[in-house]
Amino acid sequence: MGILVLIAVLFVIVGVVVAAVALFLMLRKSSQTQLQKSTQLYPGKMIEAPDGWALGHSPEARLFRRIRDAVTPLHNATGTDISLIDGRVQIELAADDVAQRLVTLGTVDRAVAQPVLARAEWWVAALESVAGKLILGQHLEVGELDQVTKQNPFSG
Repeated sequence: MGILVLIAVLFVIVGVVVAAVALFLMLRKSSQTQLQKSTQLYPGKMIEAPDGWALGHSPEARLFRRIRDAVTPLHNATGTDISLIDGRVQIELAADDVAQRLVTLGTVDRAVAQPVLARAEWWVAALESVAGKLILGQHLEVGELDQVTKQNPFSG
C-alpha cells in the first residue's frame, strides 16, 4: 500500500512539472508572437524596430506605435470607395518611409534628433486625423491628404 501512495505522489509531481514546462513554453511563444506583431507597421509589413519599442518610452518608440495604431485599422478597412483605397495606399507608403526613418533617428544624438521629432509629432497627429476620417468615410479638406503623403517630417 505504501508503494502505491509513493507512485501516485511521483505521478502527481511529474504531472505538475510537465504542466509547468508546457505553460512556460506556451507563454514564451506567445510573448515572442506579440513582440513580432508590435514591430509590424500594419499586417504584413514588418519594420526593423528595436525590441524595446514594444513598450518603450522614447519619443521614437511612441511615435512608431502611434503610426502603427493609425495605419493598422486603415489597412484593415473594407470598402470599395476609390478615395479610401487610394488614400490608404498613399498613407501606407508615407508611413513606411517615416517609420523606417524613425528607427534610424533613434540612433542619432538627441540634440540633433529633437527638431525632427517635433516635426514628426506634428506629422503623426495629421496622420491620425486623416486615417480616422478615411475610416469613418468623412470628407477630407483640400490638401489634408497631402499633409501626410507629401510633407515628410524628415525633409524639412
